[in-house]
Amino acid sequence: MSDVDSSLRETLSSGASRILNVLEKTQEVEAAAEEADEEPKRLFHHRALNGTIFIKRPKGGPMTAAAMVAPQTAEVLENGELKTITITRQSRVEKGDIDTTCYIPFDIDAIASGGNSFELDGKNRVQALLDQLGFDVQQEGEKVARDKKLLDTFLELPSLDPFLLKERVLSLGSDVSDLYFDITEDEFADIKSYAM
Repeated sequence: MSDVDSSLRETLSSGASRILNVLEKTQEVEAAAEEADEEPKRLFHHRALNGTIFIKRPKGGPMTAAAMVAPQTAEVLENGELKTITITRQSRVEKGDIDTTCYIPFDIDAIASGGNSFELDGKNRVQALLDQLGFDVQQEGEKVARDKKLLDTFLELPSLDPFLLKERVLSLGSDVSDLYFDITEDEFADIKSYAM
């Protein structure tokens, strides 16, 4: 496995507050709807958007929870001798320092094996959504407008935490399956400990 594969695999498994795997959740929603013999309540109206994965990460840096601050040096006196030490530290990532990436895997059965991605707030967002997903944000209509609002919501939120996301999605008047907001016990414990 290459470093890229390893990094991507690590990113895609980094937890509910950083990753929203719409693809996986949509598959669960569709399977549950088929079993119940009802229409699936997908997150997006546009079919291709339901095959994506959204990732929150620090701007301009590696996909980690905190950004490194440039190392600083200091001189200290130790045992009568002047020594230079290097101090590295991490800084807290603020809302404005966070990118939202849209990742489209080449193979839905092996999502970590590669795909296309673009920054959701990038200057080429409109063209990327059209080229990568066939979603034309310039079209008119209630369904397109709602999907655009949902994408904007992903940008505005500091994380993809299921609790935050659920409230914002439901405030758009969407009839969406609760499966999109489910998290594992471990993810819940991580979110709870961070909040505490």
